[in-house]
Amino acid sequence: MAAARRLAGDILVKPVDSSGSRGITHLAAARRDDEAVGRAAARALGFSRAGRLVVEEYFHRAGYQVAGDGFLVDGRLVYRALGNEHFHPEFNPLTPIGESFPSAWPESDLARGAAILQDILQRLGMRHGALNFDFCFLPDGRVFVIEIGPRNGGNLIAEVAGRAFGVDLVEATLRSALGLPVSLAAPTPRGCYASHVLHIKRPGIFQGLHVADALAPHVVERRLYFQSGARFTAEQVDNHRLFGAFVLRFDGVRQMTETMDRLDTLVWAEMSERESGARRARA
Repeated sequence: MAAARRLAGDILVKPVDSSGSRGITHLAAARRDDEAVGRAAARALGFSRAGRLVVEEYFHRAGYQVAGDGFLVDGRLVYRALGNEHFHPEFNPLTPIGESFPSAWPESDLARGAAILQDILQRLGMRHGALNFDFCFLPDGRVFVIEIGPRNGGNLIAEVAGRAFGVDLVEATLRSALGLPVSLAAPTPRGCYASHVLHIKRPGIFQGLHVADALAPHVVERRLYFQSGARFTAEQVDNHRLFGAFVLRFDGVRQMTETMDRLDTLVWAEMSERESGARRARA
């Protein structure tokens, strides 16, 4: 409670050792009474293996959050594939549902972000290997680094960035891990590609996947991890359980971002409460 009172404006209450935005609560300044903070703290602790939480100031970003992968060789960020992070504002506005490449931000802004990443990596003494990172631009133009992870990104980022820029980050990661030389060309845009991961949003029985006619021509690859008849519990929903993923291709950045921003109207899971399929609902 004391930490929350010391911060002005919106806050985030987070477990210190979770992932995928699990257990995180965003509290707006107007809703920050002790009861709300207590509920958020209890939720965060429920997702923390160490039983610890952190309270952070929430920064409102301008435009798309920047997501991507990079690669370090001898301490230099020799490769960066930067794209747009997409969220579902109604399901969980903190959990990414996909990434699209290339980024909608101007290269001059992306270069500023990359320079700050390079400075952080140098200060940390990191030398080799794959990186996943997220940063955003604040309304006043400042760069705010959200996270850096020493790994390839999830949500098919490495695969989709590879299609968009023609570089195989998975191969580079394996070569580096085996002590083999790594040579990466500068990323050259080869098209507009995106990933979309499908979360179950309500408990029930999975009846099938609906894909709108407007989205179907853009589907390059589709993965389903469960068959019709699979049951999903409320606990799985709270853990953001994935049931599938798409790789999508578009004709331009504007078409890509506009489509990604309305994916919840173009693809969804058909769920029912009983085996018969009665009372179907979108999820």
